[in-house]
Amino acid sequence: MIKREEVEAWIKEQVKDITYDGTINLSSTGYNDKFEEETIKKYYEGFLEDNDGFEKFSHYLENHTYNDIFIDQLTDYEYEIANELEKRAYQKSGEFGEAFQKLADETYGAYEIVEEIGGATVDFDVASYIGTCRMNLILATKEELNKDLSSIEDFYNGKASEMIYGDGYGAETDNALNYIIRQQGYDVAETLHGLHEFYQADYEDGNVEIEDLNASDFIKSVYETIDTTAMSDGLSLMAATVCVSASGQDLLDVLDNLSSKDETKGVEVDTKTSVGLFNSWHGSGGELDIRLEKPLEIPNNLIYSLQIEGSGKSEYGNWTVDEVCGLVSSVWTDGEIKPVDEISDNTIKSLYVSKNEIEAVNAEMKDFIEWGKEIEEQRKEERG
Repeated sequence: MIKREEVEAWIKEQVKDITYDGTINLSSTGYNDKFEEETIKKYYEGFLEDNDGFEKFSHYLENHTYNDIFIDQLTDYEYEIANELEKRAYQKSGEFGEAFQKLADETYGAYEIVEEIGGATVDFDVASYIGTCRMNLILATKEELNKDLSSIEDFYNGKASEMIYGDGYGAETDNALNYIIRQQGYDVAETLHGLHEFYQADYEDGNVEIEDLNASDFIKSVYETIDTTAMSDGLSLMAATVCVSASGQDLLDVLDNLSSKDETKGVEVDTKTSVGLFNSWHGSGGELDIRLEKPLEIPNNLIYSLQIEGSGKSEYGNWTVDEVCGLVSSVWTDGEIKPVDEISDNTIKSLYVSKNEIEAVNAEMKDFIEWGKEIEEQRKEERG
């Protein structure tokens, strides 16, 4: 009589032979089995709404896709293994086959035979199912959100003279575009002064080009972005926007940070990354061609919206960059993004709007508005 212990030992040996040395690998074949962008978005938003006890998004995604998508696939495969074991048992001998069948009848199915008795383990490589995902990080400070994304327009249009002689430009100075300017090593008031000098020179000459200005490529690209966006779509509801992409474990690491409530975390993008102004509410924007001089570190509390391209048609008020602009894929894939576990002192400093900066901005705005009044008086005199 064949003992149960003998059958169980044989099952362990056979399971090792049938599988990868006792491991059942659930991983992408690389052929048309990647998660769709809509799937990533669904689980990401689900995690933000209720993390279900998981500390990280990657763990949440692994657990939920395993149970929602792959458990049936695994069950089918384990039944195939169990059937193969039965076939091999009878090939060994009729008596051994009957002993195996008796043991199988006493179990709860293929799972118990393959995993509990056979000792098989499941290696689910969720990262392998994640292809290249294009994302838009839309940035805004808390003050900017309090002003309903009007800060960039109010700060750079140079028309709101009542603010100068009222409360000044303290709140408007606090916006994500100005954060980028500070983070790249530039003074916001001096940057504004240079833009005003360009407007004045262009008014007087009419043939001044931004590219001919005595300024860095970064500053000239900021001026170009502001000028072209204001001329084409206006600056209303415009927000600083960063276009990036990632795949596999790299994407999971990034999304782990972006979904964290820890404000000391964030991400960093390199100098090839596409950065510009975009209005997701109305679906408009300028060129995403702000030329960074050094990597841009973005703290979590500066990202007010994460868009995943290709994750389903957007409703009004949440247009994506690609839906509006139809850009080539390199806009997202040229740059690189990586998680930052602790934002730098420079980032913290760049988020801060100092009293001196506000005073300098207010002085610059007053000078520019006075110049505008002089021009208006000249026009009146010319009209007689």
